[in-house]
Amino acid sequence: MLGASVQTNAVPLEDELGDVLEKALRRAALPVEEAARRAGVPLARLRDAIDYRSDLTCGELGRIAAVLELNEVGLCALAEGKYPLPDVEALPFCVHALRMPYGIGVANAYLVSECGSGRGILFDVGPNMDALLAAWPAGVPKID
Repeated sequence: MLGASVQTNAVPLEDELGDVLEKALRRAALPVEEAARRAGVPLARLRDAIDYRSDLTCGELGRIAAVLELNEVGLCALAEGKYPLPDVEALPFCVHALRMPYGIGVANAYLVSECGSGRGILFDVGPNMDALLAAWPAGVPKID
């Protein structure tokens, strides 16, 4: 049986705007040049957004969303840092989001554990062991 304690918190999003755009381009099998052309957005601005340097307007993001079949409101909210994070309540386990710098962006790893037990499963281990250990949550025994 899982531990009796419960963690309640907001879990950060896995993806940044650049990640979402890059994955949507792959799903659409659309070269970035063609997506920029169809959306009427300068190619350099779209590439900057994919490289985590976005200053795209909501109007531009709306046109990109239409081309990539994404939700315009959600894409604008994500770009503005206003995307609502889900509240995770009453889970029979703990979820620890470990955010680590990686290149010009952030890599996320997730530790799902039995609250207070010192046992868990690590998903998406991050860029390297040093970064992972630096982001490791207090109160959870570190791995060797």
